[in-house]
Amino acid sequence: MNIDRLTSKKAVAAGVAVALVFTLSMSFVPSQAKSRNLIYGSAAGIPQLNPIILTSATEMPLTTLLWAGLTSRNKSGGLDPDLATSWSANPRATKWTFTLRSGAKFSDGSPLNSKAVKAAFDFTLQTPVSQWKIEIDMIDRIRTTKKTIKFALKTPNAVFSEAVADIRIIKASEVDDFNKNPSTSGPYKVAAFTPNVSLNLVPNSNYYGTKAKLSGIDFTKLGDATAAVNALRA
Repeated sequence: MNIDRLTSKKAVAAGVAVALVFTLSMSFVPSQAKSRNLIYGSAAGIPQLNPIILTSATEMPLTTLLWAGLTSRNKSGGLDPDLATSWSANPRATKWTFTLRSGAKFSDGSPLNSKAVKAAFDFTLQTPVSQWKIEIDMIDRIRTTKKTIKFALKTPNAVFSEAVADIRIIKASEVDDFNKNPSTSGPYKVAAFTPNVSLNLVPNSNYYGTKAKLSGIDFTKLGDATAAVNALRA
């Protein structure tokens, strides 16, 4: 894979995702308070939900709506803490330690802990078709403690804390039947999903971060681009 091309795609995708999440997290004025459900129309449907193996640009907004990362990109392009509250590296940048939030949970209430994070990274490293695998391919070993996850790298990487922002923390034990009802780690969870037709999201009450501002988000495939624009204007 061409690294320059991947970097360019990452920059555009990250910008779209951050802009969308910022828009969806904006506060509503009192007159809008009773109607906080967003309908997101598109000429193309969403084929699947696994963020480790993105297959369509329509899936990109879901990477931050449904999933958390160890770190996250902010509107300015910098890094913020996410599931990890802090991180550090040795002088050679070959060993990285991330300290995790205490008590974090997936949407189903199961622990979103260091073992779950390791499982998500292991799955990414073992998935050749994942476009994110190249971001962390330098990982040699992953070790965990109750509150930390530690990475030993084959080669130095001074921007590893940025690279891990692309790895979404899924519940790896669900990958064989992922589209039915995945346990999410972000501010929303899946209420209903019909591949390439519609996706309905509702707030994830177990999310550790800022609570969702919208009562629901409905992604709907429309017949063509004109219909999509008209639906968004309605």
